[in-house]
Amino acid sequence: AIGSQLGFLSMHNGTIPVHHIFAYERQSVVRAFLCDRFDANLKFPEKNVSPEKPTPLDPEIEAQLREGRAEEFALYQRVLDADGHLQQYSG
Repeated sequence: AIGSQLGFLSMHNGTIPVHHIFAYERQSVVRAFLCDRFDANLKFPEKNVSPEKPTPLDPEIEAQLREGRAEEFALYQRVLDADGHLQQYSG
């Protein structure tokens, strides 16, 4: 079976105990966070970067994926709505 990112981030009761979740495609956000957190001008050399290419997905397949992974897409949307950096604190 294929695992899920939401399953990886969630406790058995469904809570997400992670304080910071970043959108992968918003690298500048996570890099700025780390520089601020470490109070340093960190360098992030790019390695093993795939070339940009169109990767179309059949709309029917995308709809099935979004339906089957609705909770994951909802979490992803929350991260995007938070400008690529979702901050959560409990207690």
